[in-house]
Amino acid sequence: MLTIGVSADFHTLGRSVVEPVERALAAAPGHVQYRWFEATGEDAAGPYVSANDIAGLDGAVLLAYRFAESSLTEESTLAVIGRWGVGYDRLDVPTLTRHGCLLAITPDGVRRPVAEAIVTLLLALAKQLMPRAAVVASGDWSLRNATLSYGLEGKVVGSVGMGTLGPTSSACWHRSVLPGCWPMTPTCHRSWPPNSASSWWVWTNCWRSRIL
Repeated sequence: MLTIGVSADFHTLGRSVVEPVERALAAAPGHVQYRWFEATGEDAAGPYVSANDIAGLDGAVLLAYRFAESSLTEESTLAVIGRWGVGYDRLDVPTLTRHGCLLAITPDGVRRPVAEAIVTLLLALAKQLMPRAAVVASGDWSLRNATLSYGLEGKVVGSVGMGTLGPTSSACWHRSVLPGCWPMTPTCHRSWPPNSASSWWVWTNCWRSRIL
């Protein structure tokens, strides 16, 4: 029988994903069981998962709990940790390596949501969302012309230093939000720069783009 532990912070920090997690675990083969566990350890850096918290576990699914150097001992049976999301700064990787515990992250799982958030913030800036909301809240409609927004049809949207989020954000723009915008794709440089001395061009990590 394999025992999988699931960090209890899914109930507080990850309520939007806790049901899919529970469904996946409930559909696991008969030789797999699971239990929730708390992080009861405490040190100068704050709470962490103690060795007692994960005693008898073969695997663990983590949201935001921290693994410290003392989280694993010679008696620990933990073979793999699966992080829900990206990053491993809250886990003592050398300790996991020393005890032969595999660590998995899910970078593709958050790429689209983060890209959508980026597009949302860009739209909020272009459309002056916060200033316009402040005008509505004030009730002073004489200020409405002081917060004119920017039209995006035919514009070129660029990014600097976004890594793999750049193409995903481009897909959000080009396919879902504003098909009239020029997409941020690595192939855009084939016809660039345009015949315009007034455009401001910068090199990004994998393509050229114009800053709005």
